[in-house]
Amino acid sequence: SSSYGLRVKSSFPLIDVSLGYLSYEKSFVNAFLTLARMRSYNITMDFSTDILGMGFHGEGIYDYKNHKLTGIMGMDYTLGDGITSLLIEYLYNENGKSSGNYSLQDWLGYLMGVEVSMARDKVFVNLERTFELLKVRLSCVYNIGDRSALIIPGVVYSFNDYTEVTITGYQGTGCNGTQYADMGSGLMFRIRTWF
Repeated sequence: SSSYGLRVKSSFPLIDVSLGYLSYEKSFVNAFLTLARMRSYNITMDFSTDILGMGFHGEGIYDYKNHKLTGIMGMDYTLGDGITSLLIEYLYNENGKSSGNYSLQDWLGYLMGVEVSMARDKVFVNLERTFELLKVRLSCVYNIGDRSALIIPGVVYSFNDYTEVTITGYQGTGCNGTQYADMGSGLMFRIRTWF
């Protein structure tokens, strides 16, 4: 049940890339709704580059035993004011479903943290503005297949170099039975201090 891997990384004038191999014991929820394990053999790849002030990045993993690909591609940009940033990412997950017909097995795998996502296609958007002591952000995770979304506003206030307060809310939207519809709404409050 050991894990092992190898990664080769290189930088070129316009792009940083890496290729790798990873073998590990993967958990999954089987047809009997119990947690099972199997050996996973994967090829990994990632890249990052900066073109005209915009950052582009991506990473992927291909399970060549099961012929499944999971990957993420994204773009980040800081506006001319230097305090507003935008991040957009797309997740492709061949283990997910392209429609919202989720089974109990799908839900258990997702809620147990075994699967990255129940959906095959997702988009994440984060808009963030930083002031001197305050950071305000608005994020959204959108499930393309079942057309549900999770909207996540938040603020972080720094009292000093050692204390910050975070308030984050969330609101699920979509039709019944979709990934985010039944999440409702909520609020999280956190105080962090450093010594």
